[in-house]
Amino acid sequence: ILSFALSIAGIVIVFRIFEISIEPSNNSNQVRVLNKDKEINRGKIVDRNGRVLASNIYTYKLLAYPNRINDLNKTIYLIKQELPELNSLRLEKKLNNKKKVEVLLKKNITAPDAKRINALGIPGLSFKKNLKRFYPHTNLTSHIVGHVNDNIIGVYGAEKTFNNILASGKDINLSLDIRLQYAVREELLKGFIKY
Repeated sequence: ILSFALSIAGIVIVFRIFEISIEPSNNSNQVRVLNKDKEINRGKIVDRNGRVLASNIYTYKLLAYPNRINDLNKTIYLIKQELPELNSLRLEKKLNNKKKVEVLLKKNITAPDAKRINALGIPGLSFKKNLKRFYPHTNLTSHIVGHVNDNIIGVYGAEKTFNNILASGKDINLSLDIRLQYAVREELLKGFIKY
């Protein structure tokens, strides 16, 4: 009886060890998938009065899949109607290249433009959402606020100093007053022009 009880206990322990060793990898995959689905936006940088110095905007990349395009001339015509700045010859060259699976046609398309182009229902085109950092005061605060790289990681100024906080989605409030900054710049500019 004792031997039977110890055998059962041993089997249960071995089974439990096996189960525990399998579970963490499954859970970590689930966590990764959940984190991927839940997009964390980079936090805003604001001045002492709450005016935005840095925030996020979404732009879109227009991608084409040459193998899925049936009517090349019609596709080029429709794209040119919405994006006249694109070069027709370059478009034709990119869309005619069947060796490429995916080609980039244009970056930094605004959401309304992307929605309008998407509504045309052109086969072989798609959009990829892209998070971009927006600095409304441009060079007035650039030396303090800094900037991020293509991976949205702070590389200079407050963006770099508070990178971990901003990356977690929390906002940063600086002691800078944008109105005062603007007034000082205007006075310095007047002096520069005069002297």
